[in-house]
Amino acid sequence: MERFIRLADHVPRWIRIAAKAYAVSLATLFLIVVEPILQSYFEKDTFLYALAKFTFWFIWIGSITLVYFFLQEYRRTREDIERQRKAVLSFAHERVDRWFVRSLVAERATPLVRYEASSAGELLASLYKSLFLLVEGTYEALESHFASKVDGERIEFVVSYMSHSMIDGGLTMVAWASSTHRSPRSLRQRPGNPQLYNKTVTAEVYAMPRPNAVIIDDTLKDDTYAEVYSGQRKHIRSTIIYPVLDESNEVIATLVCHCGTPNFFKEEDRKFWSEFVEIFARPAGLTTARIQQLVAQSKGVLTPPW
Repeated sequence: MERFIRLADHVPRWIRIAAKAYAVSLATLFLIVVEPILQSYFEKDTFLYALAKFTFWFIWIGSITLVYFFLQEYRRTREDIERQRKAVLSFAHERVDRWFVRSLVAERATPLVRYEASSAGELLASLYKSLFLLVEGTYEALESHFASKVDGERIEFVVSYMSHSMIDGGLTMVAWASSTHRSPRSLRQRPGNPQLYNKTVTAEVYAMPRPNAVIIDDTLKDDTYAEVYSGQRKHIRSTIIYPVLDESNEVIATLVCHCGTPNFFKEEDRKFWSEFVEIFARPAGLTTARIQQLVAQSKGVLTPPW
């Protein structure tokens, strides 16, 4: 249906006007064809004949009108969705431009050797805070544009950022954001358990030869979705796990968006969701690489933030 609408939108206006005119002509042609059939069942100029003729006319014109208004409503709905998506992308770009691009460029232009231990520690804290701000920006974009009530319930979003720990090498939660401002439930099981997230979708993304975003419409209908804690699927119904790349196009983290509403993140909307998450994932990858580089060059002086 969507392809048909988009195809129709590219048809010249005069052709669409002609199509509407011919649709009305078809109604007349239909009656010309049906009238002999009616005369074989009903005597002409009788009440039953007039009633049957009116019924056929009503059904045919009603069907054409119904299809026309359905297509118009569908088009308006699609236009509303497109406007909403353009708004959220604009919002996302604004957040990234405001919080990170200028400061990130300035920081990357300054050689690490110029920093003393104290200033390097301040830089590390600033960069780590930037990651949280990126994650919070992703959450705010989702919350402000998509959290309207559906069937009387608000859509509750959670955004998390996962990467390998610089302490034990296992996958861990680096940053997160939600309406509750609480840390993720699974993170409570992480201390001393570097293998906790080894069966998650993030681990699968890391293992992909060509990393690509994974979108799960409904986790309850996906047998491959592995729970980290019992009942996790009830809280995470729809999700996108997006690979965050460094400057060498290697996976350095994943940016995960999920909600408790099934079929919110859909495979059919992959192009839009990939464009949206990439706005935040690009600076997040550069920031993560910068943090790892800073910790590595400090040779044990700086404590890894994760």
